Amino acid sequence: MSIDADAKGFERFDALLAEGGDARYFSAADPQMVIYTSGTTGLPKGVTKELQRDTTTLEYLADVRDRRSGGAASVYLVTMPMHHGSGPAQMFAAMRNGAKAVMVRRYEPLVVLEAIAQHRVTHWTGVPTMYKRMAGLPPEVVAAHDRSSITALSVGAAPVSDGLKAWIIEHLGDCLSEGYGSTETGMISTMPPELQRKKPGSSGRLYRHVKVEIRDTDGANLPVGETGEIWVWTPVNIDRYLNAAPLGPDTLDARGFFRTGDVGRVDAEGFLYISDRAKDMVIVGGANVYPAEIEHALVAHPAVMDAAVIGIPDDEMGERVLAFCELKPGRHATPDELLAHCASSLATYKRPREVRIVGELPRNTVGKLLKRDLRAPFWKDKERKV
Repeated sequence: MSIDADAKGFERFDALLAEGGDARYFSAADPQMVIYTSGTTGLPKGVTKELQRDTTTLEYLADVRDRRSGGAASVYLVTMPMHHGSGPAQMFAAMRNGAKAVMVRRYEPLVVLEAIAQHRVTHWTGVPTMYKRMAGLPPEVVAAHDRSSITALSVGAAPVSDGLKAWIIEHLGDCLSEGYGSTETGMISTMPPELQRKKPGSSGRLYRHVKVEIRDTDGANLPVGETGEIWVWTPVNIDRYLNAAPLGPDTLDARGFFRTGDVGRVDAEGFLYISDRAKDMVIVGGANVYPAEIEHALVAHPAVMDAAVIGIPDDEMGERVLAFCELKPGRHATPDELLAHCASSLATYKRPREVRIVGELPRNTVGKLLKRDLRAPFWKDKERKV
């Protein structure tokens, strides 16, 4: 959108300033912060964050903050947007430690490598797309930049393949943590560096005071190890979005458990595994297919930087798998080569029936893939059941 464009349902900031003080633009409450959801399924929603001072909440927040702790000599690199939960969290971590924070206006992998070397960055949190783009640089370019100052890395907001984790550990340091959470719930689980190899594919154990239930489509709890929708209770769960009615029971139940929209499981040791977003699941002939598994297979190809898999209508099977691939700069691969690559690691019904090479996949400001934009042309005259 250009700076001069008007968007339906929004007010222009310069117009508000010209009007002067109007009480209708002032909040009746006093939230400490308003952050916004990623908007992967629709427009971003505002979420107010206010600090409760009961013991449970304070203990939970202390545990989350400990994962970002450093010291006054630490240097935090902030590449996440400030309207999202992660950007402010990194800034607050730097402030609490009396440490330096380095901000970049727009993520570019080479700019980040230069910032790490110049400022001797110790802490960096990014989404998988950021790490994938860095991994897509020529190896000699990465090697030419000093990364030895890094002592703490974190990744989250989307599924992370084992191959990407291995690249991060090899090239940026064996100090990678994975976090799972949402704007609506706060952080849910964490996987520290020392457990990355012990529990590959896991998003870690729950933070203190967090409760997770895995439920089937009827809302019944599933046994340990079975895959279903993830419902979560944390001390900071929201009960409504900004300027909206209270959440209904399909999203927030009577016990305060929030429906995350993710699908996953919990193993016997209490480790959480995320399969995919429920809305992204593809149903092929009645079988559930998780795009993240196919995307991980595709990005294992040396020419593929990122992939997005969606389900499109199919008269016989209900849906069929379509993959979009973004290639690494200077690399080449044909759709047939990528289809053949998938045949070696995926069951027949999971394999894409078509691969399309694109210049750039659609993403939001956080770096998450906007699969709704990819699906829209195929479903505009049909109703999707997932």
